[in-house]
Amino acid sequence: MNGRWLIACEFSQVVCAAFRKRGIEAFSCDLLPTKGNPDWHIQGDAVQVAYRQKWNGMIAHPPCTYLSNMSNCRINEAGRKEKRKTAFHFFILLTLLQNNGEAHEPQPQREHHEKRPALENRTCLKLYRVV
Repeated sequence: MNGRWLIACEFSQVVCAAFRKRGIEAFSCDLLPTKGNPDWHIQGDAVQVAYRQKWNGMIAHPPCTYLSNMSNCRINEAGRKEKRKTAFHFFILLTLLQNNGEAHEPQPQREHHEKRPALENRTCLKLYRVV
């Protein structure tokens, strides 16, 4: 697990610093300024950073406020459906990235040695029949 890694949606640099301790070149990226070392932080849109630069891997922590099942009970509140669509679009853009910065369609059956996204919560992907 060497090379350059992007830790998207992270301003605390907890994960980034852990990678750096192990000798891995990692950079956090968030719209907010970092609470850690500014030399290891890219302040900006994580999707643009991910697509415009070469990365060997990425760990992303997209906000789950509008993506999780817990938010379903409030989905009919004003503006909430549009916010969910925006959050889902952001999530999909992050998960469709390959190592070379090009988007690709996810393939459900792959050999175990191929690189692919690892998702903690695939709820929204199931809702929109992506996986």
